[in-house]
Amino acid sequence: MFQQLFKPTAIHYTEVKSPLHIHAEGEATGEVVGGNLSLLVNSIGTPFEIDTKGKLLLVEDVGEEPYRIDSFFNQLKMAGKFDEAIGIIIGDFSQTTPVKTKETLSLSQVFDHYFTSMNKPVLSGFKIGHCLPHYAVPLGTMATLSSTKKSLVVDAGVN
Repeated sequence: MFQQLFKPTAIHYTEVKSPLHIHAEGEATGEVVGGNLSLLVNSIGTPFEIDTKGKLLLVEDVGEEPYRIDSFFNQLKMAGKFDEAIGIIIGDFSQTTPVKTKETLSLSQVFDHYFTSMNKPVLSGFKIGHCLPHYAVPLGTMATLSSTKKSLVVDAGVN
């Protein structure tokens, strides 16, 4: 993965790297945008608000309980960010065990609530984010997300 910083190297992410879960079927090719979920939500309404129109949206986070992730997803949904995206890449969500309340949805229930009815590819389980091993995905590059192949193929981030 380190070599992709210095020479053109495409990333071929399949279940060989980690188990992937399909939330919605499809295949889409577009620019990868996104990153840390809580920061993306905080950008809404600012000049730095994320543009997801016709793009693959990557989300990941660390240390957020399922009820907070639910709230963040709801904000993105209400802002139209999920509708505008052509696919959703769900990276690593670590340290999400509920602490404040025991009566909560699980993280997988939150994912299913927002994504199973979408008519675009949505896959989770990618080791992208605050995790080990960690796969760096260069934002702004073109990629193809496929539920049929259970894969994410990201073009080289450098020329």
